[in-house]
Parts: sequence; structure tokens; C-alpha cells
Amino acid sequence: MPRKHRPPRTREPKACRACAHAKVRCEGTTQDGGACKRCLRLKKDCTMQLPGVHKRVGPRPSDVARLEEKLSDVAAVVTASRRPLLNASADGGTTFIIRQSIFADISNEEAQGILHKFQTEMALYFPFVAVPPDATASELRQSKPFLFCTMVMVSCLDDTDRQLDMAHSIREWIGSAIVTRGEKGLDLLQGLLVCLGWYHLQLELGSQIRSVLHLSLAMLSDLGLNRRPSLMRRILPLESFPADYERKTTHRTLDERRTYLGCFYMSAIDFDPMNYTDYTEECCHAVEQAAQHPNDLYLVHLVRLHRISGSIRRIDCSQIDPPGFTSAPIPTRVKAVEAELRHFKPCPPNTLHDSLLLLQYHNLEISLYEIALEDDFLTEVASNSERANVLLSCLAATRTFFDVFSSIPPRQYPSLPYPAYAAHSHALGTLSSKLLLFAGEGWDLEYARSTVDLHAAVDTLIAGIEEEIMAPHDGQLAFRFPDALAKMTPRLRAFGENHRKRRSALRTKSSEQSLDKDSAAASGDDVQDIMCPLPHGLSWRFFQPP
Repeated sequence: MPRKHRPPRTREPKACRACAHAKVRCEGTTQDGGACKRCLRLKKDCTMQLPGVHKRVGPRPSDVARLEEKLSDVAAVVTASRRPLLNASADGGTTFIIRQSIFADISNEEAQGILHKFQTEMALYFPFVAVPPDATASELRQSKPFLFCTMVMVSCLDDTDRQLDMAHSIREWIGSAIVTRGEKGLDLLQGLLVCLGWYHLQLELGSQIRSVLHLSLAMLSDLGLNRRPSLMRRILPLESFPADYERKTTHRTLDERRTYLGCFYMSAIDFDPMNYTDYTEECCHAVEQAAQHPNDLYLVHLVRLHRISGSIRRIDCSQIDPPGFTSAPIPTRVKAVEAELRHFKPCPPNTLHDSLLLLQYHNLEISLYEIALEDDFLTEVASNSERANVLLSCLAATRTFFDVFSSIPPRQYPSLPYPAYAAHSHALGTLSSKLLLFAGEGWDLEYARSTVDLHAAVDTLIAGIEEEIMAPHDGQLAFRFPDALAKMTPRLRAFGENHRKRRSALRTKSSEQSLDKDSAAASGDDVQDIMCPLPHGLSWRFFQPP
């Protein structure tokens, strides 16, 4: 039986004002209109509340809209989390960055020109991302949108402001897509490698190279590209398996192998190298045998050379031997790694590839020999003469490094990848803050300064940059030398002047041999202060040895 509709009536409050304010029970007396028991006991005025004071307030439109917005956000997160992780970049996720105006405004004709520039001028020296020679910009936009955007960004050398805007957009998208939404894919990993390959062009936005590097290594592991396909089933988490798992894991493509080797190489440059395993050598052998791209052999030489990075890292004097195990003396280990390194020494430079290989070879020599500057190098086995011999080898490697770098035509400076400038910074920092200031017994500072002229090394780089800035470029009327590299010149001059002042201050002392460790450390801090913005915002970490 349906309820009868009752007309609304006004609710009359039953409690007086005093009891309602105290939120207690209000008990009336038998006298009509008299005060309640509580007011009588407390001798308070007992007045009744007006009708309608507790009228319920309905929901405001703004509250409803805010709740609907929260529900929409939750639904979007749930929808995004249901997408397959390994195919996230293929289902349209990364096309978001293409739709941004800074990349969408690039015409197909301009994009094709930028792609040609990347292939012919830049990818030659960073061979870990190989684009087929017959690939078109429109095809790359569709198949690998994120890689396309990073290629456009690093190739935009003529307009620094535009390049930094692109780099900022890419960084924002990396945070939202890769970190927040968990998207993964070969397209994303290759794009991250391109960002790392020319990271010195993006340092105006702040240095985050280690964050990007470790993000790349994490994605490499999540995709299972750092191991043989047969091991993926035991290691990858369940949610990482795509529906066509068996088809995807039967073999590795050459692009996947190049990408893995690129991650290995960049970790070695950062001197926190991945282990050189049997699978690493297998990938080198596969790329070497196929040699589908003109730069594949150069890639293999770079990777095999940097397998020594792990051996150098393991000589770290601060490491403690496990219980029951005694390692060989540090000088003995240095000699063993030195012999291993010489097996990979490149041929005399005939091409720019040879010069870049020699730069990395001598940079590894510097990293190996500068271990002698540590206090733990002098043990009951090592003598001051042995330390001096190792430091002489470090000095010779530094001199040869700058000789090789000076042979590179300045016209190639804009195309050189980040590892070349990182190696130059490492050699410059080792020479200035260590070899030319070290006051250990048996070390001849005057001989060191006469062997390697730091000011000549700095002036050579400055002269090369200024020569290229002023040089005419036939057929390239719009060419402009990248500001990222042009800004190096005033900072390098400031660095050279600071070093000259410190040398003058040292000469005023009664004896350079009396310079204690604290003074040397203070001098190192002075170097840090002036080198901090060199070059183009590079942090001090890239100038001091790892």
C-alpha cells in the first residue's frame, strides 16, 4: 500500500539555546513555559531557538563539479594502467608529443632536411641509434614518434632557443609518460639514448644526465633487452609479458642489440659501468657480423674498448676486500689492467672515427693512472718511485689526449657527441687540479708543467671555436655556430686566468714541497669554483675524475 503524501512541516527545535550550544540533553519541567532543568540548576536564561535554524543545506554546484572531476581523473588512471606496458608507445601514447605545437609546426620538408642532417653529420659519431638511409621523416614520425622528436631537438643547432624549448618539452613528457604512466618501448629507449648522446646541448636547463641514464637502464631491464630472450620468462614480472610473448622473445633485432650496447657505453662514460657479460660480447659479435649500417664496426670498437671501465672501477682504493680474500697490491693491478687496455689501442688516426676512439682510449688511460694520486696507493709494496712512474704515464696520456683533440677540425665541433666533451673535461680537470698541483714526494711539478701546457690546451679549443664562428659557410647562409659551444670561450678564458693566478701564488711560497694536503684541497676548491660553469653549464662532476 503506497504511503500517503504528507505536506512538509516546519521542524520545531526541542532544545533551548543554551543546551543546544552545549550539545547536551534538554529536559523540560512540568511547568508550561518554564525553564529547563539544566538552566534552572545553572541559573541561566532559558530561551527557545527559532524555528528553521537547522535547515539542511543542499549540495552546491561547485562541490558536484569538483567530485565529477575527481572521478574523471580516477577513471583516466585506471584506463591508462590497463594498457600493455611493452606496447604502450605503439598504441598512440607517444604521439601526444608530436601533437604539441613545437613539433607539429615542423613541415615534412623541414623534417626531412633535419633527418638528413642527423644521419650525415651527427649519427656518424654516436652509432647506437641507426636510422635506415632510405627512411623518410613522415615514416619515422609515425613509427617512432619520440625518437623523431629527440632527433629533431639535437639537430636543431642553428636556433638555440628553439632547441631548448624542444628539450624542455621532451623533459616534461619524459616525466609524465615514462615516470607517471609507466610507458615503455624501444622507441622511448632509443629517444633517451639520443638525448644522452648530445646532452651537453641541453645543460642550459640543468644537469640531469644521471637521472636520464638510470631511467634508460631501468627501462632496458624492464624490457628484458639486457639479457638473452631465453632468460626473460624467469626474470620479467608477470605484468610485463605481452600477448604475443613467444613471437617477441625468440630473437633479438639488431636495433635492440645496438640500443643495449648504447646503454652499456653511456654507463661506462659515466664511470658506473654495466658488467661486460657474455651477452654483451654476443651482441657485439652479431652487430659486427651483420654490419648492416656503415657505423656498426665503429660501434663495436667503442663498446669493446670500454669493457676496461669495469676493470678500472674495481681497482678503487677505497674498496674493502671480502673476509678471507686478499687482493693483489694496487700497483700490480694497475699494470694488469694497463696490459689489457693496450690490446684495444686503436690505430693511428686516419678518420674522425679513429680520432674519437683514441680520445676515449687515452681518457681510459688517464682514469687508470690517476689512481696513483690516492693516498692508499702507497702501501708496503709501492714506493714513491713507482707512484712517480705511474703519474708520468698519466701525464703522457694527458698530453697525447690534447694532441689528438687538437687534430679534430673545428667544423666538426657541433656534431661531436657528449662523450667527447666529457672526456676533454675529465682530462682538463685531472691536469689542472691534480697533476700540476700534486706535491707528493718524488713528483717534479716543474717537469710536469713543461711537459703539458695547460694554457695551450685551453687556447687551442678557444681558437677552434672562434675560428668556426667567424668562418664562412658556403651554401649555408643561415648557419650559426651553436650558442651552447660558443659560450665555452669566456668560461675557458676565466678558467685559464684562475689557473695562472694559482701558479703565481704557489711561486711566492718558500717551497712548493711544503704545500700540504689542506692547501692542495683548497686549491682544488678554487678550481671547482671557476670550473663549475664549464663548458656551457657542465657541473664540476664532469671535470673531476670519477
